[in-house]
Amino acid sequence: MPEENKVDNPLPPVADPLLERVKNTFFSEYFPIQAFKPGVIFMSSQEVYNLFQHLYPSENYSIADVANWLHHQGFHFLKMKELEYQWMLKPTAI
Repeated sequence: MPEENKVDNPLPPVADPLLERVKNTFFSEYFPIQAFKPGVIFMSSQEVYNLFQHLYPSENYSIADVANWLHHQGFHFLKMKELEYQWMLKPTAI
């Protein structure tokens, strides 16, 4: 095997392939933006979690997990009113 084809640290198997598919689909349809623009969708972590649970009900992830996924993908939240923050999501089709 040629040296350039060797892998030092192979990726571990995905623990939950369907959850990864749901996440990848969501993150391919919405992208993060830095500031408000027309066409932005505002959703709370709870609302995104509810969408995921509606599609794939599972105890393998929590609202905190969803918030971390959004954060790690580069999404930003905006203060909508006192003590209410929502994530800004821009659909890829707009």
